[in-house]
Amino acid sequence: MLAGLAAIGIGLFPMEPLYAQEIVERFPDVPKLTCYKNTGILGYHFYFVGTFFALAFYLVYFRFRAFTPREPTRQKIIRNRIYRICGAAMLVGMVAIGVLDLLHQDSSIFWPETLAVIAFSAAWLVKGRIVLKDRPAQHA
Repeated sequence: MLAGLAAIGIGLFPMEPLYAQEIVERFPDVPKLTCYKNTGILGYHFYFVGTFFALAFYLVYFRFRAFTPREPTRQKIIRNRIYRICGAAMLVGMVAIGVLDLLHQDSSIFWPETLAVIAFSAAWLVKGRIVLKDRPAQHA
């Protein structure tokens, strides 16, 4: 529930307009930032993002593998391995975002953030058994 609330906060609390300046510089046909009208409280966006990614990492890396039976199926073993890989990819993305922030390269977070989101999405699809479903038991 907390991850869901953080995701809602990401949408309700916008980024500072200064990040949009990069877009305006690259694409001069985009209206200038004077047309930007903030409708939310600024400055909290990254707290919600950090909370969401931290909780999503916890879910993917630890909770998705919980309740593995003593004799897991082959698909469950593969799913657990995918959760660890996706969690590691999310962690790499989050660390890269932190490093870029420390180096004041905040506008370069697109790719690490994309990596973290794609890794979370892949783990979510596997957890939902869109892929790697357990095969039905063979009757003797």
